[in-house]
Amino acid sequence: MYKKIGQKNLFALLCVVLLIGTAVPAQAQSKNNNRFEVSKNLDILNAIVKETEMFYVDSLDVEKTVRRGIDAMNNMLDDIR
Repeated sequence: MYKKIGQKNLFALLCVVLLIGTAVPAQAQSKNNNRFEVSKNLDILNAIVKETEMFYVDSLDVEKTVRRGIDAMNNMLDDIR
């Protein structure tokens, strides 16, 4: 069977398998790192909203404030490209 495939084709197949085997864990690690960064930034946002709600001079509509933050982020996405 190996003689029919040929050494060059077998080597190419082995290279493809090795590349796929190393790319998948790297991609998963990148996703995990991205999720960690998102989680960290959400924690920071939550702390800022809590501090502002507690110490801002006037009363704060938290839902409206968070909605404005989300809208601002969505509007900024068009500017990034």
